[in-house]
Amino acid sequence: MCPGTPEPGRGTAQIIVTVGPAHENPAEEILFGNKYFERMTGYSKTEALGETPKMLQDQQTSEHV
Repeated sequence: MCPGTPEPGRGTAQIIVTVGPAHENPAEEILFGNKYFERMTGYSKTEALGETPKMLQDQQTSEHV
């Protein structure tokens, strides 16, 4: 298998877990982000934990995310 290729049966889905629906309460926070979240957004888990999903809408976020 080539480096960076997912193992058979494993996808490359970006996963982010928050507390409740962020659109109803802007104080909602990110509880978990997987390695694909880090790759796609450029944010580390450490940077994202405790922040709101709105952090993904700032100027530092790639337009391709």
